[in-house]
Amino acid sequence: MTAATSKTFPLPPCKDMYAWNLYQTRELEACVGHLNSSYWVLPVIHGAFLQRKCTLFGRLLNIMLIARRSRHYAGTRYLKRGVSDMGKVANDVELEQIVHEESVGEGTFSSFLQMRGSIPTFWTQETSVTMPKPPIVLNRIDPTYTATKLHFADLLERYSSPLIVLDLTKHSEKREREIIVASEYRRAIENVNYSVAESQQIQYCALDFSHVSKHRNMNVLKALEDVARWAIKQTDFFCSAPRGRVDQDGVLRPLTPLKVSPDGTLVDDDEERESAHAGGGQGGGEASAISKQNDTTAGVAQGLAGEEPSVAPAPQEKKVLGGSVPARNLSTALRDPILSVPPVVNAKGQVLPAMEQRGVMRTNCIDCLDRTNVAQFTVGVHALGQQLAVMGMRSSATLESGSQVVLVLMDLYSMVGDQLAIQYGGSEAHKKVAGGGSGPARQISAGGSKHKEILTSIRRYYSNAFTDRLKQDAMNVFLGHYVPCDHEVPLWELENDYYLHNFHVQNGSLLTMKKYREPWYDEPLESYAEEDDGEIDSVQLQLDLAPGISINLEPGQKPDLSDMSLGPDPGLAAADSDPPTSTSAMAAAGSMVAETAAATATL
Repeated sequence: MTAATSKTFPLPPCKDMYAWNLYQTRELEACVGHLNSSYWVLPVIHGAFLQRKCTLFGRLLNIMLIARRSRHYAGTRYLKRGVSDMGKVANDVELEQIVHEESVGEGTFSSFLQMRGSIPTFWTQETSVTMPKPPIVLNRIDPTYTATKLHFADLLERYSSPLIVLDLTKHSEKREREIIVASEYRRAIENVNYSVAESQQIQYCALDFSHVSKHRNMNVLKALEDVARWAIKQTDFFCSAPRGRVDQDGVLRPLTPLKVSPDGTLVDDDEERESAHAGGGQGGGEASAISKQNDTTAGVAQGLAGEEPSVAPAPQEKKVLGGSVPARNLSTALRDPILSVPPVVNAKGQVLPAMEQRGVMRTNCIDCLDRTNVAQFTVGVHALGQQLAVMGMRSSATLESGSQVVLVLMDLYSMVGDQLAIQYGGSEAHKKVAGGGSGPARQISAGGSKHKEILTSIRRYYSNAFTDRLKQDAMNVFLGHYVPCDHEVPLWELENDYYLHNFHVQNGSLLTMKKYREPWYDEPLESYAEEDDGEIDSVQLQLDLAPGISINLEPGQKPDLSDMSLGPDPGLAAADSDPPTSTSAMAAAGSMVAETAAATATL
């Protein structure tokens, strides 16, 4: 009954892509309606939720991590790779880092979002008991990268721009494996960027995690910290009551109050903040820059989704190349309140600009598990430092690696990473960040001793080889992808579940391990030769056994080989008048005639 005591009723609608019980509750919601369903239906997410309470300079602080796994194209490691035809990717997880200061009233909240997901191209790995690391195969060729465009259009709908992609796959291998799909990924992003304006293009950053971590003169955490600092400066984060804003040098600056123009709009005179958040666009203030950016993003997203933009594109934009894909209304989601947070009024009555996150950083490796966990933790640490500074709890946005809040955050990311790895990969995560030192002095541990690492690898291999298929079938039934009453083929006899997750394919047929053979005729053969009296007409069968050998048979008549003429056919030319007279030819011809006569007799 939380909804009954909530201050906002009805509750805001949840994102159904994260509601894993949507299939079970959809009929109840349709019966009781949206208002009443808030009393009875509780959306259930799949992922992880962890919360820790700590103190910072005598002030109570709650740090929370929420990992929401998408129900679209959900599955296990080797059975769900890449992207579906609808632009949904495997292992799609949204990670939200929430900081809450317990002060007067509801306190101050701050939130920062990241996401992970499989590489949005068509690729796969076949599960094999004898091969722990199956080869990577590009199973489909999409020259227009329609599915990739759909995926990034969905990201624009959910998070707006900019979209920052951090690719942690290997880019140099003796035996090409990860580099196959990594190269295809870069080509796909180049194709997408060619279709949009320069200000809305995907910002791609490639970091060979494995190569840098093994290099003597390189520190992978230092490289990740540089990427994190750059990404947070691009996307920013949400704060309900900001006390200041962190500039490009990491120094906290006080907020400049907004002014009200004669036409009633809010104008921001802070040119530095305007240039940082308007993305270099021409506008009269932060509010107008946000509106222009949302309109432009809506047009770009609609173009990537294959529909006509509902808003006028900016003059510098190129014409968006759309494909033949289902139409969606992206502009409605881009006008969601989360993308237009109202300004804050302080105790003096001054209107201060609100802080909100626009855009998202998308991190991936091959599995989106071990390396991705380390990268997202590094970004989360830098975001936490800026969150605490903006909330007025610290004067600096830089956190020491040995501080209590960093250790707490490290523990949270480690446990969330283990949970996500178990759900998708079948075992805990391998690579983890170990504390100690300051800044780049932190090291990446292998998750424990060597024996523990071997056991983790064995558990992951066993799960992928023997139990993942059962988990995948259970997910398909629970999420409503497979409904037993709608399919004639049992679930356990499906060779794959491609058509379950790509339901828009109309001309496809289920591939089964068992052959279901239906008769190729619906009526007896006699019906095609029947007349009104129900008797079968006489059907004359003429056989041309060889040049110069022919015979006519009536139904039920047995051939008489002694009467069979072996002379030349009158219709043949003189040059072709030499008939075969060998005994073997006559025997073969007689056998064929006998078999054909027996067949006609059965008719």
